[in-house]
Amino acid sequence: MTELIGLLTNKNMSDTKYASNTGIPLNALSSGTPGELITWGADTKVAAVAVGTAAQVLTSNGAGAAPTFQAAAAGGGLSWGDAISGSDGDEGIDIDINASATANTAGIGIAINNTQANQVYGMTMNLGTGAHATGLQIKGTGTADWPKVHLMLWGNTASNVSKILSIGNGTSYDERTWFKADGRVGICTDANAMGEQITALAVGMNDTRVANINRTADWVTIWQKAWNNAGTYIEDWDVVRIQRDSTTAGTATGTEAGALLKLVNTATETAGTLLDTTIALEIAHGVHADATDVYAIKITSDNSGTGNPGGIDFSSFTAGEPIFKFVADATDPTGAGGAATGRIACDIGGATVYLAYY
Repeated sequence: MTELIGLLTNKNMSDTKYASNTGIPLNALSSGTPGELITWGADTKVAAVAVGTAAQVLTSNGAGAAPTFQAAAAGGGLSWGDAISGSDGDEGIDIDINASATANTAGIGIAINNTQANQVYGMTMNLGTGAHATGLQIKGTGTADWPKVHLMLWGNTASNVSKILSIGNGTSYDERTWFKADGRVGICTDANAMGEQITALAVGMNDTRVANINRTADWVTIWQKAWNNAGTYIEDWDVVRIQRDSTTAGTATGTEAGALLKLVNTATETAGTLLDTTIALEIAHGVHADATDVYAIKITSDNSGTGNPGGIDFSSFTAGEPIFKFVADATDPTGAGGAATGRIACDIGGATVYLAYY
């Protein structure tokens, strides 16, 4: 090293020892100290960078000064247990992804391999007790409508019955809502508090009308399709089931009221003109059944108490208001000469009979 530094310092490159070489061969250098590096000092002369110690990194000391080996500066990366703090407007971690069309890239990848009985979380957020705290905001930008997905939950299991989303509360986690990868949803509410009003599922749409804009849409669509092109299949299940179970035990006295299904339509004309022809319940029942009568509505009513089981209660109607609307049938059910002007077909005990109307 000393010979080389002297050679470079004196610029004695005309020496016949090196005249025929395009560079300085390694065997022309004298022995040195392992770990030293060649540099130029503040006096512009060749010098050696002193050997550092384990874990030190070569660090610049600025213009006009030779570099030295120093301890790595803190904050160069995150280790297990490290914390990030910041002030208003800061982004603790800013990740920009510029991926090609064929890339499958993730800004943050978390792999969990837990062989223990305790739960392990890939990420937790503690929102604290302050107001206006949002755990996660997913914001869509740009003009592309598809295939931009704000949140993808993938139940990548053989059976797809694992829960891909679980929502709960309480200091010890109490699950209230869950979604499974096979499409099943569970919603559970707890109304133990006296006088507490509980809404298990609320679906709302605030529709502010704009002039000359017409809208036609479904708020909620529940769709089931059975299709088969060979063999024989049987499906006997409910697409929608609304059930309430009430039980008293011991000396308890309970009172249950309300409705399992309540449809409310309110039309209020405060100014202008409002024409509301909404049908509270419309059933479009298109079936194909051979030699079997199929009805759109079936009512099974069984009162185990002392009162009578009823099918439909129309007692809130005012006298003279139509309760039913039937297809017109001008056939005289009395066989001519009677006072009746038409008939209404009914099924009683499997036989079709007619009620006369006047």
